[in-house]
Amino acid sequence: MSAKYRKISTRIWNDAKFRSLSHDAKLVFLFVLTHPHMTPLGAMRASIPGMASEIEMGQKAFAEAFAEALSRGLLEHNEKASFVGVPGFLKHNKPESPNVIKSWSSCWDDIPECGLKVLLFQRVKAFTEALPEAFTEAFAKSMPNQEQEQEQEQEQEQEQEDCDASHRLSSGEQTTHGNAFERLRNRWNAIDGVRQCRVATPGRRKAFNARMRERDWANLVNPALEAVAESSFCRGHNDRSWLANLDWFLRPNTVASLVEGKYRDANANTGQPEGLDDSEYIS
Repeated sequence: MSAKYRKISTRIWNDAKFRSLSHDAKLVFLFVLTHPHMTPLGAMRASIPGMASEIEMGQKAFAEAFAEALSRGLLEHNEKASFVGVPGFLKHNKPESPNVIKSWSSCWDDIPECGLKVLLFQRVKAFTEALPEAFTEAFAKSMPNQEQEQEQEQEQEQEQEDCDASHRLSSGEQTTHGNAFERLRNRWNAIDGVRQCRVATPGRRKAFNARMRERDWANLVNPALEAVAESSFCRGHNDRSWLANLDWFLRPNTVASLVEGKYRDANANTGQPEGLDDSEYIS
């Protein structure tokens, strides 16, 4: 497929997430989806100020609309790396032949390096593995070493982050993420059916800070929150009427389990969520 064309299903107007967006957020999402620089992999290098200028929208209004689409899991963003992605891109822009997949390697280097690029690679790899063998082979031949290279780069970034964190601790610099925690708490409380987080206790802030120091945790929060909102199990439809709560969400492996589909309606069982004892489960 030519890089100048994108497919948008008419069913987008039946999609609950898209319909819940404000008019500005709908415009911003469609603009990102059809942006001239959007690669066939569903990601590109772009900044919020730059995109706002392109469509002649005020930067504040654009940022708010972009954040709205981001909160619904329709977009991905790493501000520091200028990474912008559309998680569902390939679903409606499937490669028409193995040769299309081979061409993907030519645009891979145009996508900024960051944790989201690692997730993108994993998502694209899983997508091609579900296609006929010729497509899978084309992907393996065109980008055979990318995953290993990305993991090495992430290890180097983590080592640098650990050094920076040690420096902040030794110098007495504040290491909490107060504003970020409040944003997460507000987004959690906006999910229908979960147990609301009414008090920002020191223990919850401590758990949040610990998760923020983990590689890629912040990049997985958006899809994990979406998974909670879409999971009947997390919203009380289980054998003990248990409701997902923020303390459970902030446990070390919860976000990864959510993103991997453990609590999807088709996969969730009626047993006890991993890592909780009975008293926590029924609270």
